[in-house]
Amino acid sequence: MNIIEDDDNIYRSTTFVFIDFEGKHPYLIEVAAVAVLPNREIRTFNFLSSDALSDQDFVRNARFCHCISSSALHRHGIPFVEIQEAFRLFFSQLTETIYVYGYGTDVDLPELKRSFPSIPWECMVLQQVQLPNWVDRDHQLYHEAANRLKRLGHLPGTDLVLSHTSPVHTVFYCCYGDKEKNKAKRRHGYHCAEADCYELAFFTGVLDPLLYR
Repeated sequence: MNIIEDDDNIYRSTTFVFIDFEGKHPYLIEVAAVAVLPNREIRTFNFLSSDALSDQDFVRNARFCHCISSSALHRHGIPFVEIQEAFRLFFSQLTETIYVYGYGTDVDLPELKRSFPSIPWECMVLQQVQLPNWVDRDHQLYHEAANRLKRLGHLPGTDLVLSHTSPVHTVFYCCYGDKEKNKAKRRHGYHCAEADCYELAFFTGVLDPLLYR
């Protein structure tokens, strides 16, 4: 599904950045972004925050959402202040017009400014993507491509590889009930911020899911 205007001039002069978080301020757990440059180069950003270990809801959210264990955060997490600086540098190296796409209130402008105040969000074009509900997108190509990327850690025949080379989403994923929504969620499994960024890129048409099945 291509929701971006089909104009070659836009693609030649625009950097598209897709952002997703796991967790909420001030306890973001995973911060991810996928940037597609005008030359079609892909740059990725993905860090885990050790600060999230202070969140009293961390264990509950691990079971019902991101499935990142506390031991994984101890091994791979870094202080959030370091993520803030790394994210600022990530954006500072992007050129041309920047379009930023997110899904959900945790990545709207107020939340972005609150979590990353040193990034000049006002100089970018921010868009909220409206993904279909879980049932409607369950077997769509963009959803299947992102799901395969997440489960394999890479997509065979492509250069798409998730940043975490070792498994971090190891907590058992709980999603009970027989409703169609819950069945669709179980098929997709745990939430992964970077894979969700790719799903936004596939959904908007910036990346073609047919090339990454």
